[in-house]
Amino acid sequence: MKMEGENMEVESIVIIGIMAVIAFITFYIIGKYNRLKLYETKVTSKWDTVNKLINEKIAVLLKTITFLKEHIKEEEVTYNDMNIVVDNYNKLTNINDKINEYSNLEEAFDKLYKIAENNTKISSDVEYNMLKEENNNVNSKIEYSKEFYNNEVNIYNNKTSSFISNLVVKMFSFNRYNIFR
Repeated sequence: MKMEGENMEVESIVIIGIMAVIAFITFYIIGKYNRLKLYETKVTSKWDTVNKLINEKIAVLLKTITFLKEHIKEEEVTYNDMNIVVDNYNKLTNINDKINEYSNLEEAFDKLYKIAENNTKISSDVEYNMLKEENNNVNSKIEYSKEFYNNEVNIYNNKTSSFISNLVVKMFSFNRYNIFR
């Protein structure tokens, strides 16, 4: 009889041990998940700041297009192309897609300034130069904010690449974020 009681005791200890291991693993995964969510929230918060500034830049672009339309009529096709670029950017919701599309916004600005610089009357206009200065100010803010965003992305991407974190990332479909160059 004593053997049967000892076996039940051993079985109980094994079951309790297994439950403790399962509980530990569960809480460890929950902790990893919560930490990764925290880092992901920091990335998206920094992105929101950058994106807000990009939207300011878009507003300057649209004001510049309006100004140039009033002064240089023959560039209508170029203005329409630029509006398409802005619309394409605004339709995107994914951070990585927006980062990739940003280069098209930069190209649109470059085209706009080439048009204006080729027209001496426009390039010396006070209103145009104010718009250009406004764009330069926004660009400086964007560059500054990109540094903070990129820092958070580096931290987040490093956290997601460790062994256990990588499993949690795959289990819960966490995103990878691109550096914004």
